[in-house]
Amino acid sequence: SFTRKVLSFGTSDSLRLLAEQQLSTPTGGPVYDFARASESKLKSLNNANRVVNEIALESPAVSVTFYNAQEYSQKALDELLAIKDNIVQLELSRMPVKDEALSTIAQFSNLEKLNLNFTGISGAGLDKLQGLKKLHTLSLAGTPVKKDQLAPLEKIGSLKRVVIWN
Repeated sequence: SFTRKVLSFGTSDSLRLLAEQQLSTPTGGPVYDFARASESKLKSLNNANRVVNEIALESPAVSVTFYNAQEYSQKALDELLAIKDNIVQLELSRMPVKDEALSTIAQFSNLEKLNLNFTGISGAGLDKLQGLKKLHTLSLAGTPVKKDQLAPLEKIGSLKRVVIWN
C-alpha cells in the first residue's frame, strides 16, 4: 500500500530498515529536544513556492526553502511562525527579502543555518539576529551588506561561518 507509513512496519522489516538508514540523522548528528510539529501543520505550510521538510526521519527539526521570487511575500515568511521552534534551516536565497524580515527570522529560536544570498538585506537590521543562540552558518553573498555592518554578528557565540561577498 502506498498510503502506509514506513514506521508502521515492524522494526526488523527490510523496507523500514532501508528507510531509516537513508533518512535518519547520522550517528553523532544533532539531537533536538523540542516537540515535533504535527504532520498536518507541516503539510499545510507546503505549497508550490515553499517547501517545509523534516531534516530526518522522526526529527522535530525542519528545513524551509522558498522558491519563485515573484510569489514571495512577508506574509509567507510570517506563516512559519506557527512552527518557529522547529525551523533549523532557512533558505531564502534570491527572494526579495528586506531587512524587515529579520524580525520574523529572529523568532526562529532553533535556527542553525540561514541563507540570505542575493536578497535585499542591506545589513541595517542584522542586530536582530543576535538572539539566535544556535545559528552557526549565515550566508549573505550578493547583498549590499558592508563590513562594518557585520559587527552585531560578533555577539552570536555559536556563529562559525559567515559567507559574504558582493
